[in-house]
Amino acid sequence: MVCCLAVPALLRADILDSRAGLSGLCLYDATGANCNAMATTTVAIGVHPLWQANHPVNPGVPGDSSAVWISYEDSGYQGTQFQPYKGTVPVFALTQTFDASAGETLKLHVWADDTAGVFLDGTQLKAPVFTQSTCSGQPIGCRSQDLGNFSVQLATSGSHTLRFDVYQVGTGGDTTSNPMGLLYTGAVPDGGMTLMLLGSALVGIETLRRKFRV
Repeated sequence: MVCCLAVPALLRADILDSRAGLSGLCLYDATGANCNAMATTTVAIGVHPLWQANHPVNPGVPGDSSAVWISYEDSGYQGTQFQPYKGTVPVFALTQTFDASAGETLKLHVWADDTAGVFLDGTQLKAPVFTQSTCSGQPIGCRSQDLGNFSVQLATSGSHTLRFDVYQVGTGGDTTSNPMGLLYTGAVPDGGMTLMLLGSALVGIETLRRKFRV
């Protein structure tokens, strides 16, 4: 009984999904030199028909598909807050932290309209791209095939910081023709340790079953 109750705790991983209610937002000024912290949290936004759909499969935890498109305000498809063109200056940033051990691997998928830059612990993993077709037309963009696909082995243990800089490059004049937002899903699976501990738990269960079998 003790082993059975312990198994769910052993299956935990650090899941990183875009969702409503996340703190860590800041809004860039006109030059991009300063990003001013916001007291508000992320909001779920409307999904353009050409975007990657909500609830993509998490590359680190295939059983998770809870990520949705978000923004710093209702700037998504047919939303109430239009974000005009800002070119190569990011509109907002979202910072998220997670804990992991050295040697573990961050697995992450990222989409954005129009594009995004991704940083881990201050180091840029992917620069934004400023080509334009449907969003950027290449990673990182908004269509399903334009995802940023990351697999990064962590060199140190402790707290780590992800940052997403999100850009508005489209020139449309409303949120129907020119929405913007961010979608990401990822995790830091705990490698073979979970499987090893789960195997040990199952062996313990079998041992107890045999011991008390009538």
